[in-house]
Amino acid sequence: MPRRTVSFSELDTAKQCPLKHQLAYVERWTRQQAPDSALAKGTAWHSVMEAHYKVIQRAQRALTGNPIGPGRGRWSEEAVRDACLRTVSHVISGMDESLAGLIWWMYQGYIDCYGLDPEWEILAVEHHAECVLPTLRGNNSTFTLKMKIDLVVRNRRNKQVYVVDHKSGKDLPGNKAMELDDQFGLYTWGMRQIGRKVFGQIHNAARTYRLQADVKEPGTTPLDERFRRTPMIRSDKELDIVAREAYQTAKARYSQQAEVDRAARTADKGWQQITSPRHTDPERCAWRCDFKDACIAGRKGINVQGYLRDQGMEQNFERH
Repeated sequence: MPRRTVSFSELDTAKQCPLKHQLAYVERWTRQQAPDSALAKGTAWHSVMEAHYKVIQRAQRALTGNPIGPGRGRWSEEAVRDACLRTVSHVISGMDESLAGLIWWMYQGYIDCYGLDPEWEILAVEHHAECVLPTLRGNNSTFTLKMKIDLVVRNRRNKQVYVVDHKSGKDLPGNKAMELDDQFGLYTWGMRQIGRKVFGQIHNAARTYRLQADVKEPGTTPLDERFRRTPMIRSDKELDIVAREAYQTAKARYSQQAEVDRAARTADKGWQQITSPRHTDPERCAWRCDFKDACIAGRKGINVQGYLRDQGMEQNFERH
């Protein structure tokens, strides 16, 4: 099997449904997301967080790693806060009007809740890294994991390094949901593989749902109901299991895809289209898949790729 590079989002899609993975990551079909979609909100929030923490990182480096505080000249706390607001305001100004208001409300609340995070030393923002996934025996596999970590910080009190992942959604997640999310563990494992001494993870959640009462009177919803940071520590044994399971997911999915491709190449003309199998689930398919209509059409004998083109989708082999 040739060496392949996979991301966590690809592995997550592969676990959801083989056909969804084929269309999204093998054939690379995509569509422009509506401004009110969860994906569009998440992308916008990540862009704001990136801009915010890059400003803080520059200020910290100018102060040779010292915490931002009063009496530090151009990079006083007030100056950094103003720089963050200006930079983020510029980012938001390029967003759709219906989305910009929500994201600005979220950001103002975030600043009110966490300030400039003086307890964090910002080590990296949007950090890109790669490492090789292990086989079940612990050897190097043919799969490379690519990581894009939102934030890497060092806690000034305990000197420990954490990977931070920004999440947004209608509701704040519960602890069980975070325990079942392998992204945090996989990133910690990956960073340790390349020699970074990461101690743990921080799930940095923000709500995208705004009550009408808060629209009329900003500040009605308490900040602790809008934002939540959850630290997580996982043992080396648990992280090794997460990494091996990521390898198993990738290997099984691409082995399956290779069989589908071979069958499609040798199928008689006129035979119905051969694709990866569908893992149908009414609830998951309804809210987590852009391909559900094409999936249903394909099972009725309609060409899936032709259907996707008719729906305005395009193939993009340059996207993440």
